[in-house]
Amino acid sequence: MENILANLALPPSNCAISTTPLNLGNDTMLCNGQYIQLGGNISASSYLWSDGQTSNAILVSSPGTYWLQISNGSCTQSDTIQIGFSNCNQGHGHIIPGATDSFYIATQVASYSVEISNASGCINSSTHVITAVLENNAETNITLYPNPANGELYISDLPVVAGMKMELGLYDAIGQAILLQHSDSFSLILDTHSLADGIYFVHIVLGEKSVVKRVVILHP
Repeated sequence: MENILANLALPPSNCAISTTPLNLGNDTMLCNGQYIQLGGNISASSYLWSDGQTSNAILVSSPGTYWLQISNGSCTQSDTIQIGFSNCNQGHGHIIPGATDSFYIATQVASYSVEISNASGCINSSTHVITAVLENNAETNITLYPNPANGELYISDLPVVAGMKMELGLYDAIGQAILLQHSDSFSLILDTHSLADGIYFVHIVLGEKSVVKRVVILHP
């Protein structure tokens, strides 16, 4: 009923030509403390979300009915999705808050399991035992700014060691590599103008140590 009422509150779709229907996905239930990105892969000339944002993607961390209206010339489309949250700790063991990315950096020795699902509702899981964790004091010194970034992302205070090349990678939210490069500099500048709005990860490897930093790309 809420989806129906939300759709009625939106302007009607108006497409004189055949286009791919706008689809925000199925209604979703998340664990408390998690979040989800809506949009991000939708091409349009303008965007309007239920909370007033005009970017092509938004991050949702609270329950509610969310809708998006897009325009391409005289063509407008809209879609609605319901996001709910529940206490997943009851009957499901210990859930790591915020651990919803395509990879996770373990901080202590323990048994870890991951559950993945696709748009069709298929679910699979796997369990791994971590027997040792590398110390990573360099992580607290690395600086990324601005965050969110909308043009250039500055990375400073990199843990460069003389005579050793550092490997830096930029990955999107599903783990696909956007950029891979080697450097011996203490600072770098990444051009983010051509990147779609959303969550990305900067993965820095130096010898046996690795650091992962989260960055949000959000163009005005």
